[in-house]
Amino acid sequence: MAWQILAMWAVAMVTIAWFVRGERQLIANATLAQAAFLYAPQRAPHDDYESDLSVDAPIPRPAPLPRRSDGLSRAERDFLKALSQTA
Repeated sequence: MAWQILAMWAVAMVTIAWFVRGERQLIANATLAQAAFLYAPQRAPHDDYESDLSVDAPIPRPAPLPRRSDGLSRAERDFLKALSQTA
């Protein structure tokens, strides 16, 4: 009985230590990323790999699907009728 309580405490302490370590690592990574962003040299607005991309070009939208104007098909009506009778 005592070893079970000790094992539960050990699992809880290891879990808390693992969580705190992970949170500290996240904060350190965020600080490093922020410093890298602040100290990075500014890029030219037209680099070679961006020269053929147009920022102002609109994105074409797909055509909407045609709507059915005839309502439910015969099979759909039969299915809904059978479903309502069993429920």
